[in-house]
Amino acid sequence: MIARRALLTVMLAGCSDPAARVTLEPIRPIADDPCGRPVGATELRVIAYSTRGEIVRAVALDGALDITDFPADTEQLGVEVRIGGGEIAAAGKTAPLDFGALADGAAIPVFMAPPDGFCRTGALHHARIAPLVARAGDGVLVVGGVDAAGTPLATAERYDPATGTFSEVSVPAVLGETGFVGATLTALADGRVVLSGGPQPVATIYDPVTHTFGESVLIEGRAFHAAVATGERGVLLAGGCSSVAVGACSGVVRLSSRAYEATATNTLRERLPGPALRVGRLGATVF
Repeated sequence: MIARRALLTVMLAGCSDPAARVTLEPIRPIADDPCGRPVGATELRVIAYSTRGEIVRAVALDGALDITDFPADTEQLGVEVRIGGGEIAAAGKTAPLDFGALADGAAIPVFMAPPDGFCRTGALHHARIAPLVARAGDGVLVVGGVDAAGTPLATAERYDPATGTFSEVSVPAVLGETGFVGATLTALADGRVVLSGGPQPVATIYDPVTHTFGESVLIEGRAFHAAVATGERGVLLAGGCSSVAVGACSGVVRLSSRAYEATATNTLRERLPGPALRVGRLGATVF
């Protein structure tokens, strides 16, 4: 009953519907990594997480599980692999899902790891020291940093938790020509990410649906500044310095702040000048 790579075959059905058969498949970003694959497993447990609490079902390793009585508002499934004595040797969760819309034959990825540790993911395409990192939709955006020689990187990558791998993101030449030292990444409530300041006085929006950067717009020159999301589509930039030279702050220390709004077309527009800081701040954190 178990697919070759599957953890488990699960049968889902409504009160009068034929059962849909789906598989829970472990993510294997590194094929030969034994992490999250315990030896001596004796039992699997599947947990349904819903707004009303949790339901747990146990199943033998060679069995199928009928979870037709799981709540219709189940938002996520968890998996535990147990060894002798009932000890949890590996655990994982699916991404948020629409339980009632799972199709027959669907494969649901589950990232498995030891309960007290971590498993390796796929490697970055470029080695990076001190990159910018932000949540972007259902993935993670990684931008810039410097290489081992201290040269600023003008590249970006996206991490996909469903596969445990990184993919390169195209960076417009005008945006990344001098790297991103001193820039900031700010995750908005709708999943988009604002990349602002640094060596160039520009800001742009990364769209996690299309995996692309939008049009860059000119802003007040600002680097090593603070940035925080405000409301649904807003971002506030504050402090920092006016430019970057040799990887460090240069020019005027900013007391100003500026509020911007992300538009539906993935551009930024300035709303109002924000209040002035009482003292200049470099590398400040705002939340």
